[in-house]
Amino acid sequence: MTSLLDGIGSQEQTTSKGQKISDQRRFFCACAIGGALGLIVFLLVIFLNHGKFFASSFVSGFYETQARSLRHLRFDVPPGSLGIEAFEIDGKSYMYFGPWPSLIRMPFMWLFPGMSGRWVNPSMLVALIVALIATSRLAWRIRGLVNEASPISRLECWVVGIFSFTVGGGSVFLFLTSQAWVYHEAELWGAAAALIVFDLILAFVLEPRAYRLVLASGFATMAVLSRPSVGFGPVFALGIIGVASLLPLSRRFFGLGKVFDPSKPLRWAWRAVLAAMVPAAIYVFVNYLKFNTILVFPSDKQIFSRVSAYREEMLAANGNSLFGSKFFLTALVQYLRPDGLQFSSLVPFINFPATAHVFGGVQFDTIEPTSSLTASMPFFACLAIVGVFAALWPGKGMPSRLASTRLLLLGALVGAYTVIPYSYIAQRYMSDFMPVLVIAGLVGAFVALRWAEQRQWRSSFILAPIAILAMFSFFANASLSWSYHYASPLVSEGYVTKYVDIQYTIHDSFPRGKAPYVVQGDRLPFPPLAKGTLFVLGDCKGVYYSQGNSWEPTDKWYAVARTRATGQYRFRVRFNRVSKTTIEPILLRGRAGKIQTVAAQVTKNNRVIFGLHSEGHENLRHSPRAKNGFFWGAPLKFKPGKPYDMVIVMDENNGAVSAVFDGYVGFGFQQFELTTPQSASYVFRTDRIVVGRNDVGAPTVPKFLGTLHERRIKYPALCKKLDLKTTTNQRSG
Repeated sequence: MTSLLDGIGSQEQTTSKGQKISDQRRFFCACAIGGALGLIVFLLVIFLNHGKFFASSFVSGFYETQARSLRHLRFDVPPGSLGIEAFEIDGKSYMYFGPWPSLIRMPFMWLFPGMSGRWVNPSMLVALIVALIATSRLAWRIRGLVNEASPISRLECWVVGIFSFTVGGGSVFLFLTSQAWVYHEAELWGAAAALIVFDLILAFVLEPRAYRLVLASGFATMAVLSRPSVGFGPVFALGIIGVASLLPLSRRFFGLGKVFDPSKPLRWAWRAVLAAMVPAAIYVFVNYLKFNTILVFPSDKQIFSRVSAYREEMLAANGNSLFGSKFFLTALVQYLRPDGLQFSSLVPFINFPATAHVFGGVQFDTIEPTSSLTASMPFFACLAIVGVFAALWPGKGMPSRLASTRLLLLGALVGAYTVIPYSYIAQRYMSDFMPVLVIAGLVGAFVALRWAEQRQWRSSFILAPIAILAMFSFFANASLSWSYHYASPLVSEGYVTKYVDIQYTIHDSFPRGKAPYVVQGDRLPFPPLAKGTLFVLGDCKGVYYSQGNSWEPTDKWYAVARTRATGQYRFRVRFNRVSKTTIEPILLRGRAGKIQTVAAQVTKNNRVIFGLHSEGHENLRHSPRAKNGFFWGAPLKFKPGKPYDMVIVMDENNGAVSAVFDGYVGFGFQQFELTTPQSASYVFRTDRIVVGRNDVGAPTVPKFLGTLHERRIKYPALCKKLDLKTTTNQRSG
């Protein structure tokens, strides 16, 4: 480390003002080119995943919902508008997401009223641009600390360009394109705003100006109102300036010499503390208005906490809190483990590893497919290790010129810390680590460049591994984004079907040979097999995909090919006009005491609502049903007498029940009150299946009033690609 730091701050040569302007122009040009390429990759992966830029999802309209309430100066939202994510406080519904992304939507909602729920991807793109601007500004300031006296070299331009590219196209930010979810949008805005604040803090420490504190306080407010955990990192750093600048030892350690004026020792201290207090006070004010609490949200007040069997059990075991030191070790190991990727012979060749190992047998709320910082972002991890050592190394003539970066690193670590003692492990939470990775990575990059430029042969030695690590980080995060889009725990079976079909279609062309990860048997095993396993029932009556999560709530089989034998029924249907609402039978399974019915509620205004009625599960918890005992879906329009395609699924192998009408999902059975084994076995096994009539006393009219023609289901095309005659029972690592 000493050799790496040799010469930092020791060069006395100076550069002319013109040379400095030219260097600055070249530097930011390199950052802009790299950042632009990263933005292109970001957009390409959005289109690869969604097929369009203005994509929507089941949660993409939450910020618009909050924005409509904010226009009326209130935080509560209409009941039911947030589903299970709502917090019910004193009879009102609130969302736990901060209001900043809602505020920036308001003008666009007024200009484009028909675009509600489609602003997640555009918002994330803007946030990424903010993050790239902050990164380039931080890079210039940190470069000045390490090697200000020397002119910008071609090698430096290459490295800062690669660094900027990797922020946008090779980090967890790229993974966030996997889903158009407000969860991902909040992560990106929080990290981007935090980076801007850290740049302003460093600028203030190097040259104290009041306006920099004002801007830092404003952007810190943006950060905490987007993603409080990462936002409180720069807030903490601002507060530290006010305290540490007054004490000689801490002032030297954090490089705050210019902030302290002996003639006016409190001149900047109280202003820095005030700059920290403003965003903290605004956050507390908003949180108290919504939840009657100061810092955290009341986990037991969320609707999901009341309906989910797993969440209810977890909160009971953890004092009604989602946080606790007991979760620390499991999360820390998962986020840092060097083996946080799984390699496969199927596209995209890189995937998530096995589910995190839980230390101490503690009960987590959620464990999603999650990689690690070291495995998925080795570019940042390697440079950050160098940067942390360089920043903490005493050097010659303490304090060193890198001392001021310690303040940034401490604040960024505070912002990242919150996700570690948390009972929810997810890939998106690694965004909270991005500020510390960027800051430490920049320090490491410029220290390494300073070392490389002392000897000509070292330049290629530095550039080659940096480029390789950047490309691997890009490929890893693009792969994880694509995999998570099509095969995350919350997607429908249709997405997984497309994912598996693409994988085996490509494998059938190249490299060909035996289809990997395929197991055949007569009964679907539970719990599911290892991640990525395809289980073929019998002579391809059905094919099922395993996510391989050992965490029970998402440990399930996804059907990627079905036949009638595995519960898929295709119909050509015509609904007749009715004078009053009728409930018409479509598919009945079972016998007296264990009868399950998929029916259509047909209304006189030409709407059809599909639903499920089940007898024999009275001992299980359910969400409230209609008075007639049905679980109903959403209404769909139809024209009387017009033929439509309809697909009904009642799968006794994995418990799936759904209805798709004219390409639209009219019903999908999901009960958070049920455990995963209960959901998987919810559809009774039976040999009695009746189409279009009710002769067992189910709560429907005796027969379907329109016309219902069942269509033959072809042999699944996927089965041909699996080459089942030559496939042996196997599973690769």
